[in-house]
Formats: sequence, C-alpha cells, structure tokens
Amino acid sequence: MSSVTQALNHLQTTPLETIEDEIRSGILTDDLQAVYGDALAQELTQMVRSTPGGVLSTDGARVVILPGVTGSTLLSNRGQLGLIWLDLLAIARGRLHQLRLHTDGASDAPGVEIVAGRPLPIYLPLQWHLKYWAHCQVYAFPYDWRHTPAQLAEQLKAFLLRLCPDEDSPPVHLVGHSMGGLVAREFCYRYPDLARVTVRQIIMLGTPNYGSCEPVRQITVGGGLPELAQRLNQANEPIRVARSFPSLYAMLPAPPEAYPEEAPLPYPFVTDAFDYYRESAYRLDAQQGFNPQLLASAKQRYLERPRSALSVPVRIIAGYGLPTCTGVVPQESPDQPILDFATHTNELGDGTVPLAAVTALPGAECYYLRGGGHGALPYLSAVRDAVQSLIGGQRPSLPTTFLESGVLSSQPTTQPDPGPKPPLPGELSDAELAACAERLRSDTATPEDWIALAQFL
Repeated sequence: MSSVTQALNHLQTTPLETIEDEIRSGILTDDLQAVYGDALAQELTQMVRSTPGGVLSTDGARVVILPGVTGSTLLSNRGQLGLIWLDLLAIARGRLHQLRLHTDGASDAPGVEIVAGRPLPIYLPLQWHLKYWAHCQVYAFPYDWRHTPAQLAEQLKAFLLRLCPDEDSPPVHLVGHSMGGLVAREFCYRYPDLARVTVRQIIMLGTPNYGSCEPVRQITVGGGLPELAQRLNQANEPIRVARSFPSLYAMLPAPPEAYPEEAPLPYPFVTDAFDYYRESAYRLDAQQGFNPQLLASAKQRYLERPRSALSVPVRIIAGYGLPTCTGVVPQESPDQPILDFATHTNELGDGTVPLAAVTALPGAECYYLRGGGHGALPYLSAVRDAVQSLIGGQRPSLPTTFLESGVLSSQPTTQPDPGPKPPLPGELSDAELAACAERLRSDTATPEDWIALAQFL
C-alpha cells in the first residue's frame, strides 16, 4: 500500500494526463486509496475510465476551477527549491515558515520566491466529474492564496484574456470554492465590461462574500489545525506565518455598514464584544507578526466595494447545518489573553462561514445543502451534480430555501457522501492533534489526516 506522503506528492507533481493514463492502466489504485479512501477512489477511477483515452468533444462548455484559500500548491523557485504546500515532508521538516510574507504584504521572505503550482487533490473529483461525466473543457486557475482577491484579480484577468483572446471566443463558467469565488467576484467588479464577454456565470461554493470569524482565529490563537503544523515542527511557526497573509485580513467579518440592506438574512456577526477592525482588540504587535496596515486596508475595501449586482449571473451553493462561529468574546487568563470562539455559534453555516455571509451578494441565486461542510464542498457528489446542472443551464436538485417559519427546512436534500472530511475549526482535541501529528510524522497518515492539514486556514 502507498503511504499518504508518497501518494499525495505523486498526485501533486505528476502531469494530470500521466495520472489519468496510470488510472486507466490500473497502476494508481493504491495512491488513490491512500489519498481519498476507498469510496472516493473507486468513483474517481470510474470517472477517468468512462471515456476511452480521455478524448472529449471540443464543443463542450468551458469551465475554470478556482480553488479556495490553501487550495493551490505553493513552490519555491529560489533558494531551497521545491514544493512547500502541501508537502507533508516539507512541513515535517519545518519549511512552512518560508511562506511568511514581508510586512509590505507582497514580498516573499528573503531567499525564496513562491509561485503557485496546481490545485490540491481535493479538487480532482470536481475537475474530473466535469471533464469526464459532464464533457466540459476544464481549466484550473491555481493562485498564491496568501494575497488578496484584489491582487489576484489582475492575474485572473490575464488568464481569461488568454482563454478568450477575441469576441468570438466562447465565454467560460467560473467555479470558485471559498476564496476562489472572491477572486472571480473581484475581477467582475474591476472589469465589468470584460467580464460580460469572457464569463458566462460565476458559481460560488461556500464563498465568504461578507467574511468569516475563522481568519480571526487563525491570526490570534490559531485553532487546532495550525497547532498540528506546529507539533510537526516548531520551526513552522504557522500562526506567525498566517498573520503575514493579506488574504486572511481580507476575509474578516465585514463591517456592519458594508452589509447589504436587501440581503436575505440579517447581518450575522456579533460585534459588541470584539471589534474586528480595532487594532488593540487583537492584543498583538508587529513583533508578533500582526499587521495593522492590512487590517485597515481590509476594512476600506469592504466599504469601497460596489453594492450592486455583478455584470454576470452568480449562482451560490451554500452548506448549512453545522456549528459555525458568528462572534468572538475576549477572555482574560492569568498568563495570556484568550479569545472564545464557542459562545456565539449556531448551525446557520457550513462550519466555517455563516450562511448570511455567503448568500448576501446582491443579485445572486442561491441553493442550499444541509450538512455540507465548507472544506468538503468541492468533492461532495451533491455539489458536483449541482454545478453540472448549472453549467448545463438546468436547475439543480438542491433546494432554493432553507427555512420554513423559522425552522430548518424539511425539504429533502442529498446527504454528504461518506469519505474523508475535514474537521470543523477548533474541533480536534489535544489528544487527537497529537495522534494525527504522530501519524503524519511516521508516514502512517490517513486520508482524513492530510485533509485536516490542508484545511488549516
């Protein structure tokens, strides 16, 4: 049997065409099982073998997948070369600290040059579903997720101009998971006329259009999953590294005054105990890696953002029914300040992003999946089927409502698939973290272990 480390690196560094050929020839079974578990590995094998040679019609819809935060591999092209994210061996050796950005929020650490490689393997089920079962032409837009959607929108513009070089080029469907939806949205805000001719629609999967409390957790106490990277090697410094990422500040809860009045749900965040844009509330300083300039820029961007509908249609698929933090409560302890993320929690969210923060985008058409966890959305079959329907111009089988008289809807929904799932933020106990770190260190990890680490932000 393949180890998760070997299998993951193979899937992340081998050309996709080669991987597909290996699946057809039956020599990649162990790697797929090590990374995805038996059920999803079998489904992936069926996808790739469903079309002889992988030859598809070139007149199919063109689709671009935009991963979420931490959803693209990151490599160093200078200094200590090679894959850093998501290389389990590199993290075990303490190389995660090389991802820390300079205080300007743009420059890499001395001695490295970080570039994005390709989407993580959690996106292969969606990519291959659309390619082999929906007969789409599928492209990926991996990006350096440390930067803001505004910075990345320029790269997406260049990417789309290559795909659509003239007015006769068929427009593409943008499918953005989490932060990927923010990048697509920012492009449309900045270039509405170009978006009309290059983009047919945006399909967002759990996109935090108006923020989340989880970035607060990651730049203050870190939560369970950064602790996992810290336990693998103290040199990783995951929380300090996270504090340097402009992307996290950009996904903080929106200021109340920036939230649309016509949103289907009221503003979801509790602000009376913790002001997300007051520097002193974080009780951190520059010596600890905190960047107040990024905090101020994030608020300003929320306030400046247009509050009208985008120039292209937007469809949102949102998970709900999982405990989701909606507010932060400061607490004093004898030795250090503690932020409580458990007091203000409800199940109107996907475990990471409150439902209201996903669905408030003006003009968006929304669909709902009970039990759809944020990190799992890209590979759930119910979501993949819904994306296929939307690309085909059909209404998905997912419901368009989630509440009936204040009670969670009884409308039937497709339950999330069995298989590896990321834990909810802050869910892992100390004992579970220790056991997971030991499995990763000893190369006996499970699919759930690497997915847990992959979702650490």
